[in-house]
Amino acid sequence: MEAYHKVDEVAKVLGVTPSAVKKYYLMFEEQNYKFKRSNQGRLMFSEKDIDLFNKLIVLKNEPGMKVHNAVEQLIKENENDVSNVYQLVSNAMAEITNLKNLIRQQQKIINDQQEKLKIIDDKYGTLTKMVMEQEKRISQTLVLSDQELEYSIKEVKEVIGYQLEELEGKLKYSFKKS
Repeated sequence: MEAYHKVDEVAKVLGVTPSAVKKYYLMFEEQNYKFKRSNQGRLMFSEKDIDLFNKLIVLKNEPGMKVHNAVEQLIKENENDVSNVYQLVSNAMAEITNLKNLIRQQQKIINDQQEKLKIIDDKYGTLTKMVMEQEKRISQTLVLSDQELEYSIKEVKEVIGYQLEELEGKLKYSFKKS
């Protein structure tokens, strides 16, 4: 919180009389410079105000400089400072607007990418499901093929077994005849 000082305190800091401080602040107020006042209407001076009075004392003591001219010069400098601050604020506001636009654009890009990622994720899920179903069908087909192959081998063995028995029987019969 900024500290404020009374006329007597400011006079002591500046090394001038309280009437000189009153003269100075009245000249500034004539130029529409506003000093802070308490709820009771008493003047309260900030550190910035004391710096302003210090500058006035230095300026008025320059050769050929009158107090009134020094006040006008300081008011113009203060207006330039205010104008510079206004320009800085204006530039900052423009930059904030640009940043907000960039944020909106980036948010749109993020949203678009999230939508694309969801589509990819959905397609990945569908493909994974299809692969699993295909693997299941292949596995079932292999099991059936294995069963059919085992059955066929069993049948072939039986047929070969019958044929061998028949052949043995014929061979035994032919050996017996001979």
